[in-house]
Amino acid sequence: MVAPAPEPGRHPVRDAAKALHKRIGTTPRVAMLLGSGHAAIASRLEDRKVINHDELPAGVEFTERAPLLSGTLEGVPVVISDPPVAAYEGRSHRHI
Repeated sequence: MVAPAPEPGRHPVRDAAKALHKRIGTTPRVAMLLGSGHAAIASRLEDRKVINHDELPAGVEFTERAPLLSGTLEGVPVVISDPPVAAYEGRSHRHI
């Protein structure tokens, strides 16, 4: 027996990952949430693509309007952002 296809929007994180993959064009091996003082890491990205906050797919929500950056860092495909994404910011552990 074949399981029914999931309803659209039922897996928001998976749907967001697919949308970001389509936009970025590669699968990142590393995702980094930078803290204060680490902006220099983002400035070292090669083949940098910027996805502004209002362009993020549904399911990707940050409490601040920080962009998501993608590119390569020392040859490794990465995505980077530096918004606060923590339980004390009002996020559940399931969404972090």
